[in-house]
Amino acid sequence: MSSDNQSPENVDPLEEKIFQRLRQWQDKHPNGDGPRDSELEGLVYRFLYRELRGIAAVLRGLGPQANNQQGDVSCRFTSVLHKAFVRIIEKYPDKLMQSKSRKQLTGYFSRTMSTMMLNHYKRKGTFQKIVEQLGLTEAEDAQVRDILSHLAEEKASDFEKRTGILFEKGLEVIKRWDESNDAEKNAWATALILRHVDGLGYDDIARELGMERFDSSGCDVVRQLVEQARKRVRSEAK
Repeated sequence: MSSDNQSPENVDPLEEKIFQRLRQWQDKHPNGDGPRDSELEGLVYRFLYRELRGIAAVLRGLGPQANNQQGDVSCRFTSVLHKAFVRIIEKYPDKLMQSKSRKQLTGYFSRTMSTMMLNHYKRKGTFQKIVEQLGLTEAEDAQVRDILSHLAEEKASDFEKRTGILFEKGLEVIKRWDESNDAEKNAWATALILRHVDGLGYDDIARELGMERFDSSGCDVVRQLVEQARKRVRSEAK
């Protein structure tokens, strides 16, 4: 007999679709070096938009824990997403596959979060399509946009202080780099997304980039990569 967690009525259709698509991608590209999957990115976009409502209770001014100053909005959002990662990744029976799945998922989630923030600035129609797909009410949609606005504003402040350019302009450059066929530009995009969208420290970025050394020298390499990317984004955003 199946456990409650595996019973049909408790299966999240969107999480299941993400898992199935991720497994298909990994079956085709076991070394993790395949092309980006636009369908998987679309599923992740929908998932992120839906999960944004999950931090309303701990977002400043929007819930009972509004006075809690422990961590910024993004850190609390990351905590919510971590639980979602666990639910999806636990579908894999072995630890190695779970590890590969986590790395693949975090890459898609980071990239998609950056796209969501850029769409927030551009006011693109993507939002309305997602609202219709998820069946959100007008009030729920407004809540999600408000949370996304808080997230973007929080990240914009640090990014603009570090680079001297508008966050929106920087996200546009990062998106071009990420979609290019230039490995160096891909690395710059990833470094800036992990630092300024995900808000990770240099040691965590080193882990996400698959570096073997996590000591001070490893952090120095990451710091140099991030600084190089900041200089380039300043140059290309003008």
